Amino acid sequence: MCLEKLVGIAVARGQPEGAARLLGATEALRQAITAPMGAADRADYEQSVALAQARLDEHTFAAAWAEGRAMTMEQAIAYALADS
Repeated sequence: MCLEKLVGIAVARGQPEGAARLLGATEALRQAITAPMGAADRADYEQSVALAQARLDEHTFAAAWAEGRAMTMEQAIAYALADS
């Protein structure tokens, strides 16, 4: 959940590519631990996805998302902390 909150911060700071990487990482991590997103967090998540997609071309968004999905939890945390 903390990584998902950092996505919103990345978008607000004008870092949509970083946000897309974190979105990919959070999706992969949720799937790995079978932790579905709660309804209360879904709206913020979808807004972050939409904002990142709107600020990037389709190829750049997809590539960043894929890079994030390939990250381990430790890599995603280190990436998020290095970019904050």
